[in-house]
Amino acid sequence: MEREQTENIPLDRSEKLSKIDKFNLVLGLFNFIAVLVIIGISIWSTKKSEAIAEKSGAFDKGELHLSFGGYFINPNDEFDVYYGVNFSDSTLHFATLPLGIHNRGKKTLDNVNLLLKYPHLANIAVKDSFIKFDAVFTDPIERKFITVEPFDQVSYKFISINPNFSISAGDLICLRKETIGRETFPVKTKDSIEINFSTIFSYAYPIKIGLTAKDIRSEQYNFILSYRAESDVNKLVWAVIKEKRNSKDNEKNLRDFFIVIPKADKIVGDGKHRITFMNSDATNTLFCQFDKTKQYIVIMNQDGTIQQQIKL
Repeated sequence: MEREQTENIPLDRSEKLSKIDKFNLVLGLFNFIAVLVIIGISIWSTKKSEAIAEKSGAFDKGELHLSFGGYFINPNDEFDVYYGVNFSDSTLHFATLPLGIHNRGKKTLDNVNLLLKYPHLANIAVKDSFIKFDAVFTDPIERKFITVEPFDQVSYKFISINPNFSISAGDLICLRKETIGRETFPVKTKDSIEINFSTIFSYAYPIKIGLTAKDIRSEQYNFILSYRAESDVNKLVWAVIKEKRNSKDNEKNLRDFFIVIPKADKIVGDGKHRITFMNSDATNTLFCQFDKTKQYIVIMNQDGTIQQQIKL
């Protein structure tokens, strides 16, 4: 018995999709387009809100920075500082640290605090009773001295610092004598001849400075403080360069350094009891950098430009 063969006759497209299928397809496309429109409106609204918030200052914040002698410095780096002083003119010298606190942001900084840590044995820090503040603004400046071994700590508290505003915070320190020692002692040669042997050694005082404010991360700055009996800036620069290049730990000591020649403000007393008070600021502070090859020393201006380049 033979099977009857039938032809596969393709159906028309309109017969494949029913009316309900067409409706669902159109509805799906409409929903897809609607979702895209909603997403677009949402993105536009968000950007518009951000633009309005930015224009109104909602995203503005304060930016806290520290400067030394008018030079802005980076936290956590270590800087050598050399004070050049004529120690022969008085029995005791006081000078300021040329520190500046700056708000370079667009929002007021509140509860700004500056903390300085001096080695207690160095007798650098000056107690509160020796310092008097003349208030320039209505907000008072609060200074506190306290000894917490092994440091003498000095803290400054400022209620607020307005945007694009700076405050000088030159803490007064005591410079007792040059931080270079010279010793001469007798030694005997192999022939039992006694001769005098001279040696020179230097030392320095590490100072830590902390800076913080409300809603601002605390930063620490490190300085190594030295005194030299030289008040000529050019001679002091070359003397420091020579010291650093002759150092046994040359690589470590060839770091950036400041030269400060403080200016005498007033002298109290006379004879063997003269006390000199000096000021340090941007006019008598230099910042010196070794280049990467250590073949040049570059003296910088406070604005970041090069004042002078010296070949070593």
